[in-house]
Amino acid sequence: MTIKKIICMVLFCWLPISGYAQNGPIYYDFNAMPAHELIPTISMRFVNSDKFTIIQWNLKSGAKLYPPHRHVNEQVMRVLQGDVDAHSGDNVYHLHTGDVMIFPANVIHGFVALTDAIIYEQQTPVREDFLQPGFIEKLSDLLKKNQN
Repeated sequence: MTIKKIICMVLFCWLPISGYAQNGPIYYDFNAMPAHELIPTISMRFVNSDKFTIIQWNLKSGAKLYPPHRHVNEQVMRVLQGDVDAHSGDNVYHLHTGDVMIFPANVIHGFVALTDAIIYEQQTPVREDFLQPGFIEKLSDLLKKNQN
């Protein structure tokens, strides 16, 4: 075995690659976390790792995650419960429990709950704007203005 192969084995096979591997997993009881009630028909919970943000949206029938918007984050969303219309450009996609949709970075999108719904999202890179002072209040105000 060559020195190069030994070094590669030590670096990539035997040593932990990430901080999570070194320190073990991090557990969150997501449903026990307090939700941010943005408006009476929309609440959210979120948690950040060092690479991405996980969000759970709880929507009442008719709630809109509007206006349509874009961000630098790639977004993978899955409908955990209910029916949701996903709007992107001129297209409307009817999503149901179990459906998954991926929005690449900077693709315009917005959502309307057709029934009470729960949406799970994972966005990368981390949504650092969520941690800025006043973010929740700004998001709440924006959503209030766009429910009609």
